[in-house]
Amino acid sequence: EIDDGEPAEADLRNAGADRGLVNCNNGQGARMPIDYVVLSRRLSRRMVPGSYRDWNYAGGGRWPDHCVISVELQLEAGNGL
Repeated sequence: EIDDGEPAEADLRNAGADRGLVNCNNGQGARMPIDYVVLSRRLSRRMVPGSYRDWNYAGGGRWPDHCVISVELQLEAGNGL
């Protein structure tokens, strides 16, 4: 188990846990993601609400079966991150 919660800040969060299927125009259709953005509990509090995104590939190419995903983080100077 990668998320054993020890120490307390090592409690991991899946940034896309509340998302469902993704479809990034790679010819695979809509499906559950196979890649994840994993954040510590502390860093997950810095995730900008609604910023989780799966990016579309340009049409016409041969694309990998992985969708590019991202999140935005709000970092403040001097917060120790």
